[in-house]
Amino acid sequence: MTNRTSSRRSRTGLRGAAGSGGFTLIELLVVIAIIAILASILFPVFAQAREKARQTQCLSNGKQMGVALMAYAQDYDETLPLAGITYIVGTSVNDLRNPKWMDLLQPYIKNDAVFNCPSDSGPKFVSLATNPGRTGGTNPPGGSWLLNTAYVGGGGLQGPSGQILAAIGSPSDTIFAVEGPSVVNNQFYWASGAANPVFPLPPITRGNQFGMDLQANPPYFGYQENSGRRYLVLGRHSRQANILYCDGHAKSSTVDKPSETHNVGGRPVFFRWTSQDD
Repeated sequence: MTNRTSSRRSRTGLRGAAGSGGFTLIELLVVIAIIAILASILFPVFAQAREKARQTQCLSNGKQMGVALMAYAQDYDETLPLAGITYIVGTSVNDLRNPKWMDLLQPYIKNDAVFNCPSDSGPKFVSLATNPGRTGGTNPPGGSWLLNTAYVGGGGLQGPSGQILAAIGSPSDTIFAVEGPSVVNNQFYWASGAANPVFPLPPITRGNQFGMDLQANPPYFGYQENSGRRYLVLGRHSRQANILYCDGHAKSSTVDKPSETHNVGGRPVFFRWTSQDD
C-alpha cells in the first residue's frame, strides 16, 4: 500500500512540475509587449550612439587633414594648397584627370577614406594616386569635404586656397574646408544661378539671402550671393558639421546656429560662414 501511494504521489508531482513550467498565451503577450517597449526606447539610443561614433571618426579625419594641411604649407613656403591644378594642357581645372586639393593633401595622408565621412552616402573620393586612370569630365570627384573658396576673413571670393598663411588675418577663425555636398572640385559653393533639387534655397529677393532646412536629410545651412553662388554646409551629425580651419585644427559646429548674427549695412551676416566682411 505504501509503495502504491508513494508511486501515485510521485506521478502527481511530475505532472504538477510539468504543468508549472509552461506559459499561458497572456504571459507570452506580456513578455513580447515589454520587449517591444524596451526596443522602442533603446533603438534610438543605439542610433544616437552610432552617429556619435561616426561624428567622432569624421572629426578624426578632419584632424588628420589638418596635420596634412600644415605639412603641405611647411613644404611650400607657408602656402596653402590650391583648389585644383591644371596638369594636362588644354583641359579645364575641373577635369578629373587634374589634381584637386584633396589630391595635393593625399601624399601626406596616404588614405583616401580620410576625405569620406562615415555618414555620407554620396560618392567616395578616389585620389589620382590610387586611381591614375580617374576619368575626365567635370563631374565632382566625390568626398565629403568642401574647400572654402568664399570666405578669407575680410571679404572677397578667392578663399584661403593658394594663399600664404601670413596673408590670412585669423587662420584659427578662417574655414579651410567644411562638410557639404560633392560639387565640382569640391569647392564650398554650388553652380552660379543653378537651383539644387536636393538642397533648394529660396529665390533671391534681396542681396545675400540665407536659407536653412533642419528637416532635410541631412539638414543644411545655405547662403546665396547676388551672383547666384550658393554655399552649403551639411549637418550630417545630428545637425552638426565638422570644420577644418586654416591653422590645422578641426572642430564641430551646429548647423542651426552657425555663429552669431549681426548686420552689416542692413544685411544679415553669419560670422565666419560668408564672404561678407565680419
